[in-house]
Amino acid sequence: MPVRHWAPVGTKLCRKHGRWTADHAKQFDIGSLPDVLQAQRRYHRLVLHHGWKAAVLAIREASELGWHWWENYADEHPWRHRLTVCCGPQWNGYENDPRIVACTYPETVALAELLASPQLRGLPFTGEEADMQRFITEIRIRAAPGYVHDSSDRRHPLVRWMQKEVHRRSLPNPVSAPS
Repeated sequence: MPVRHWAPVGTKLCRKHGRWTADHAKQFDIGSLPDVLQAQRRYHRLVLHHGWKAAVLAIREASELGWHWWENYADEHPWRHRLTVCCGPQWNGYENDPRIVACTYPETVALAELLASPQLRGLPFTGEEADMQRFITEIRIRAAPGYVHDSSDRRHPLVRWMQKEVHRRSLPNPVSAPS
């Protein structure tokens, strides 16, 4: 039975009922996925620490970046186990399938925590190789353990994000910038 609840911007689930509620018409039980429930708590802390604008921007960017990484490492990533728990062993879906969004939510929030931090978000733009390596290490630790960065591939999600970020930083007043 669908759950109705008041929720702050960016809330994807009802922790009380253990239901994924991002899409009212396609709610489902996530009570057996405690790390997804914990990710929502972390998201709320992210909003409190950085503000909702920075949090929403970071979640959006993390979702875009993460999907490309996670589909390449599906066999070895924890979200595959979550999908098996949520949908059964023969699951299949598409990028915006709410079940996949829910099962990758812990990694999305973890990556968003990195992107919402002004200090960490700025690491790739210092011109120092050590800072770029620290940023890549943070990505591996937080969200994508098998991640391999290829700065020569212009289609690479992180390269595209960095190009967008350079452009955004060049604007006179980048409204959506994490602060």
